[in-house]
Amino acid sequence: MEHWQQAMADKGHPAFLIEHLSRTAEDYQKGFFEGVTDVVLKVGGRPPQSFEDYIRENISVFGDRNLEVVS
Repeated sequence: MEHWQQAMADKGHPAFLIEHLSRTAEDYQKGFFEGVTDVVLKVGGRPPQSFEDYIRENISVFGDRNLEVVS
């Protein structure tokens, strides 16, 4: 995580964003985002997907394309 945080800082991302994303990643690793509801389908009109699937589908948006999703 520290390497990623430093890479984000080196790219000029604000500290609050790095902190938020770091805590979100830690919560994800602890299983806080395991639940799935029908709210996304009702509001967005498409079925929900896991956070991991979202990251895998959009990995290029997050910068370094050599990063891997770790389960």
